[in-house]
Formats: sequence, C-alpha cells, structure tokens
Amino acid sequence: CVNQDIVDKLQQLKELHEAKRGTEERWRVYAYGRAIGALRKYPKRITSYAEARKISGVGEKTAQKIMEILDTGELKRIETENTEDVKVTALFRGIYGVGSQTAFQWYAAGCKTLDDVRARKGGIKVSSVQELGLKYYDGKSRTIRTPPSLIALRGPMISRHQRSYAPR
Repeated sequence: CVNQDIVDKLQQLKELHEAKRGTEERWRVYAYGRAIGALRKYPKRITSYAEARKISGVGEKTAQKIMEILDTGELKRIETENTEDVKVTALFRGIYGVGSQTAFQWYAAGCKTLDDVRARKGGIKVSSVQELGLKYYDGKSRTIRTPPSLIALRGPMISRHQRSYAPR
C-alpha cells in the first residue's frame, strides 16, 4: 500500500478508540475503519488535503490527521488518547474471554496489571474460561492459540448448547 504509513497511524488511533467506551467512540472506530479501507485501495500516494478529502470515506477531520502524518510522520492524537485506562483495558481485553465491559469493570475495581487480576484485586470475578485465558496470555499478543484445556472446557458447553437447539 503506497499510503501504509498513514494507514498504520490511523489503525493505531482506531485501536485506541476501540479500547474506550461510549457511542461516540464507536462512531470514531467506524469512521477510521472506513478511511483505512479507502486508503488501502487508493492507488497513489496522497499529497494534499484536497486529494484526501476527495477519497470516499475520508472526512474533514481524518483528512487533517492525514496531513499531520504527511507533514510530521506522527499523529499527536495517538499520544493524547493513549491514557492509562486505555492501556490497561486493552491489556485486559487481550485475555481470552474478556470483553470491553469486563475490562472496564476490572479497571474500575482497581486492577492495573495481570497480577492484580490474578490476585482478584477489588473483589473482581474471573470465570473459568477467563482464568484459562489469563493462564495462557503473554500480555502482548491480542490473539492466542486456544489451549487444549480451554477447548476441552468449552466443548461440553457447546455440545449442550447445540443439543438444546437440535430438531426433535
């Protein structure tokens, strides 16, 4: 992609907004996703604000961000959005079985590290699936290979669920 540097910065910003709560964040994630898709398909290097605005899926504010990336190679918004709560909840969301709501609950209960979660700081609840996810989570990769023990644990639940919907 000829605009990969721009795509990478917008992707970082999108991921930061994904880690936050709220309807406004959801729309930002959607807008950045559209812009990223459009930029990946755009056949030539963007050189101006006007050119960026002509691309379907790139709005005024995103075009301004594109120009900042072109001018400086950086995007200051990434620094300002990358707050402690975003970093911590993103870390927690990397655990298999933990979504945004649980990650925010754990953060609100005072958990800031994986060790805090393991220690059940603040009286947090951790399901058996999350416990296994935590056991195999390295704190870096957002996707992990599903361990056999987790598959074994989920297998009976899935089978029971499938049986309940099977035609009689």
